[in-house]
Amino acid sequence: MNIVVDASVAIKWFLAEENTADAEMLLGPEFELNAPEIAISEFGDIVLKKLRHGDVQLGEATALLEGLFRVRILFHSNKPLLRPAVERAVELGQAVNDCTYLSLAVNLDCPLVTANRKLFMTLQNTRFRSQIIWIENTVAMVRLS
Repeated sequence: MNIVVDASVAIKWFLAEENTADAEMLLGPEFELNAPEIAISEFGDIVLKKLRHGDVQLGEATALLEGLFRVRILFHSNKPLLRPAVERAVELGQAVNDCTYLSLAVNLDCPLVTANRKLFMTLQNTRFRSQIIWIENTVAMVRLS
């Protein structure tokens, strides 16, 4: 099953956080993981934030960054996603980065799995509500696949 994951999910593969077990289910062979290239820099921003807050040390931060590239995930170019992402950002009042993930999910006709509560809640009252899945609902996805 094709899915798009965002950086809020990816970080949970490496750090014990709320919903880590749910995120880890997505690493199973039944899922084909996709993300826009922007996920790489967003993942880096999350790691930097954790480093600045003292949640990880420099060596751990480096290992986290390297770990992302060991995950079986297909990164898609941001270029064809930019225009629809900007259009959706204007429509939804969301950040272009978040709408880049959504645009990839729409292009691939698959769900976007997120742990970004603001994005998830915003999309619940839009035409994209069926396109987004909250991280805790991955158990149901595993059963359906």
